[in-house]
Order: sequence, then structure tokens, then C-alpha cells
Amino acid sequence: ARWFFGDGLPNGGVEAQKEITNLLAHRPNPAMSPMTFISCTEINSDVEWMKECEEIAPYCSESDDFVEEANEVLRDQGAALPYSYGFHLVCTLVAAINPEDLDAMDESVPFTKVTLDNLLGIKHDEQSYLHYFTCFEEAQRKRSVIGASDQLKKAIKWNYDEFLRATTASQIPVVRDFQFRIKQIG
Repeated sequence: ARWFFGDGLPNGGVEAQKEITNLLAHRPNPAMSPMTFISCTEINSDVEWMKECEEIAPYCSESDDFVEEANEVLRDQGAALPYSYGFHLVCTLVAAINPEDLDAMDESVPFTKVTLDNLLGIKHDEQSYLHYFTCFEEAQRKRSVIGASDQLKKAIKWNYDEFLRATTASQIPVVRDFQFRIKQIG
């Protein structure tokens, strides 16, 4: 695993950002060379490229300070998913090698019931999972639209029953299509 601590903009500007993203998106065997960007700045616009790279490149994650990351998780997953300092520390260290759960906390795809059960270490009954899913949908409705990816995240309608039954979100065809479309926008 590799961690990159940076204040945002690489030397070389936008061209360097594109090259880094391309390198990570097309590296051989990404599962054996996970990458974590750790943002060391208060200027969110300077690290936006890292967040976009995370969504494009496999086994790649980006982590902000706790408050910023907690706000991202709240915006992307909703109020029913607890996010603590402990989760933040674990995600900073190993999210890149856990794309289905730890790295997916700040993405706009709901967790399947099985993934949520494993992530939180409890077995949810259908009522408690429905509460999580409803809070997720509410968070998406409240999402501010800043760009094309936000528009897609806000517009997509997820099928509760698919997430209730599937083991992982990547098994659901509409999720794979959504992730493909996000990469195309990026």
C-alpha cells in the first residue's frame, strides 16, 4: 500500500493531475498496489482532483481531516450510518484495500444489507436496514448539485430489494452502470 500526503495541487498543474489519475486508473494489478491520498489542506478546491481520481481508479482512496470526511459520509450515506474517529482512522489506513465497504463510505451508492451488517458488526433486521436505506435516499434528495456527477448521484433511483438481497453492491447491474457513468464524467 502507498499513502500520498499532499496539500493538493501537484507541480505541473492540471496536466500532472490527469497523468497521475491515468497512471493510477491503468496500473497493473491495482489490488496489489492500493493508493491512498491524504489531503493536508483546508482548500477543498485544491484536492478535488484527488476525490475524482478516487472514483476513477480501482483500489484508490482519498481521506480528508475527520470533520471533512464525516461531512462527506453524511452527504453520501445519510444520517443512519455512524461515522466516528475510529472509523476515520481505519479508513485512512486501509480503505483503499476495502473498496466494497470502507472506501465506499464516501460514495453515493447504498450499502447492501450484508455489507452494512459486516461493516458495523451487527445483523440488521429488515426494519433497521430500511431505516438506513431511507436515510441514504433522503441524503441524495438533499444533495447540492455542483457538477455532472452530483446531478447523476441525485437523479439515480436505487432498488431497495436489490440491495436487501445482494451480497455486495458491485453485484448489482445498475451499480456497475452508475460507476461506469461516474468514470465517464470524471
